[in-house]
Amino acid sequence: MISESPASAKTNVSTNDPGQGDVLARCALLIAAEPELAQALAAHRSSNAFAAALREAARERGIEFDEVTDAKLAAVTPTPSGCRLAHWPLTMRHGWQPFALEFGPHGAELVWGCGAGRADEVFHEITALDLRALPLNRYFSVRTPLSADFVATLVAEALPVAGLVYHMSRCGSTLVAEALKVWPGMRVLSEPALLDGAVTLARSGHDPDWLVLRGVIAALSQPAGEDRAVCFKLDAWLTLALVEIRRVVHAPWLFVYRDPVEVMVSHARAPGRHVVPGLLPGMALETSEDSSQEHTPAEHAARVIGAICAAIIPHASAMQLLNYAEIPDALATRLPAALGLNPDALDTARLAALLTRHAKQPHESFVDDRVAKQAQATAPLRATVARWITPHYAALETIRLRRVSRIHHLQLPFECDLDALRADLAEVAPVGWSPHFNTGYYSGDWSGIPLRGIPGTHVPLYADPTRSDFADTQLMSRCSYIPQLLARLECPIEAVRFLKLAAGASIHEHRDLGLCFEQGAARLHVPVHTSPDVDFRLDDQSLSLGAGECWYINFDLPHRVTNRGVNDRVHLVIDLRVNPWLQAMFDMAQAAP
Repeated sequence: MISESPASAKTNVSTNDPGQGDVLARCALLIAAEPELAQALAAHRSSNAFAAALREAARERGIEFDEVTDAKLAAVTPTPSGCRLAHWPLTMRHGWQPFALEFGPHGAELVWGCGAGRADEVFHEITALDLRALPLNRYFSVRTPLSADFVATLVAEALPVAGLVYHMSRCGSTLVAEALKVWPGMRVLSEPALLDGAVTLARSGHDPDWLVLRGVIAALSQPAGEDRAVCFKLDAWLTLALVEIRRVVHAPWLFVYRDPVEVMVSHARAPGRHVVPGLLPGMALETSEDSSQEHTPAEHAARVIGAICAAIIPHASAMQLLNYAEIPDALATRLPAALGLNPDALDTARLAALLTRHAKQPHESFVDDRVAKQAQATAPLRATVARWITPHYAALETIRLRRVSRIHHLQLPFECDLDALRADLAEVAPVGWSPHFNTGYYSGDWSGIPLRGIPGTHVPLYADPTRSDFADTQLMSRCSYIPQLLARLECPIEAVRFLKLAAGASIHEHRDLGLCFEQGAARLHVPVHTSPDVDFRLDDQSLSLGAGECWYINFDLPHRVTNRGVNDRVHLVIDLRVNPWLQAMFDMAQAAP
């Protein structure tokens, strides 16, 4: 939440000189400007050790401590001496992260601390408490007003947001968040209180442009270490602000939920903050009943949880809904599919180890508690659930279960300019064709021209499923139309190539294991040159693919191709990662008559 900045804090705008008399203020500016010094001082958890290290570092920089300064450092209650900076370059912010959102003389501002959180911390709140406790941050935290200019700087420097996890509460969302950490380079932040404060500020009318939320998201997403992307698990009640948050954060999202009886049993044992009457900040619950009517604590909790579920229904597709009953299998399949992640990149050993532990108390073993919770549900509790939550839960299940269990093949409503495709092919064909690397899979000439693939590979047509660093080749720059075509695909694009099956050649029957929509991967074929004499068999079913059409084919099934014609068959082949946009495209294709 947002609090008032301490009145006693010494603050200095970056352009001001604190003067020679205020020793700690001079130290504050040095610490904010020298990230290596800040990180060295942040390593001290003992106040005495920190004071000694600070004194030595100051002396090396020509700053001598006096009795007043020594007394301030020895005080039981520190006198904050951090600086307030209107502009703070990324090079100086290295090693710092925001841990609070407060009000200062210039409006909402972030409070930054230096120090690394423990790798096993589940919730961001624990990281924030750790940062607050460090002697360095008790004296020298840095404050940055969230001006439009500084927010723009943070946004420009931020890592991409790979996804948002909304949830019903007490439904396995913490396990989902921990599972996301299994992807290399993924930073996962669970329920940062800064987001709660930013949303509350905007919804109360004090930040109509949602500038503070943009700044908070970007500040929490600043580059650090080996991180390449960021995922956020939000507090459950922030689902009620789904529409506004989606306008600010353009990222895939997922909603995790569970049998509401089991959720309510958990809250009956230990109520979450958002289900306690009076603690839900500024969110109106949709109800047709008189708002003055009194409700029992259980009824209030059920109304809140029902409202959270109802907020999702108008916006969710099957791909974006994950029921606790689908775990653990969904963690390796549907979770990456929903957020557009590469399922082959996850660390399966880490995931297996994670599933043996309690998500919120990692020192405890996991125990499936579904049967026990159902047994503990009283008749009045079940009646409350049936009144306030069950209709919304049933609607979510209807959406989720619309998902087709297995798509054989599908023509997509995606128009391609055949003449432009052939012009691009004519431009790159003279460079030459590379034989397909799976030499045991074919007879005759099966070859390709890579337009996008793994940089530096010695096998240009190999789309390594363990890699995510796909990039355009030099040949892509010779194409005029294909980059425009790919720009219309609002999902992760992996390999792109022309594939040629020469006249008289055959591809023997085989399977590409896992290469299917249900596993989060979609290979599209656009015939550029073809003829009725091409015999394409998928699971023994003959497929007829017309030139210029766009087809998804489930290559996890047995397939084979024979070109009995006198001309070469050439397809543009595009490998994609499934995300909500592609899910919607497939839904549209399946709904077509």
